[in-house]
Amino acid sequence: YNNKIYDIFSNNKQVNGYDNGNDNYVINGLETKSVNNSNYQDLIDEITHNRHVSVSSENDTSSRSHLIIEIYFTNNIFRLIDLAGSEKLKSVKNKEIAENGDINKSILAWKECIRSLRRKSKYVPYRGHLLTRILKSSFLPNSFTYILGTISCENRNSSDSLNTLKYMKDV
Repeated sequence: YNNKIYDIFSNNKQVNGYDNGNDNYVINGLETKSVNNSNYQDLIDEITHNRHVSVSSENDTSSRSHLIIEIYFTNNIFRLIDLAGSEKLKSVKNKEIAENGDINKSILAWKECIRSLRRKSKYVPYRGHLLTRILKSSFLPNSFTYILGTISCENRNSSDSLNTLKYMKDV
């Protein structure tokens, strides 16, 4: 949130990380939780409660932070990533301009990494934003990435939905 890392399972305590030189971004001090049939709903409730959300022009609980959840299976990592919603500047209140600007910068940095990989560029701008440094291992050849985009069925959102579809086609 706002180009800082917070541990959602530790009441949003700010934590720090570093590039370890082996294509991984290490974040020290994150709390880990085991998931099973009896506690998964409690974990979902905790995430929902601690997530940075705000009222936006489109809904009352717009994601204002990127959420990354990693689930470990032996030697594999399943990473769920919910990117924060980007608002058009004309829809943003004054106090949220910086927040929205950072969301847009991070999503653009993510898209630039994907573009570079698609073009088979020698240089991929992982250092363009904290988000892409953290997600660097998700872009490597031995990983699989699936992307979902959310669009609206309402006519008033047709322009935004079309932009989302174009963006998804590009990535």
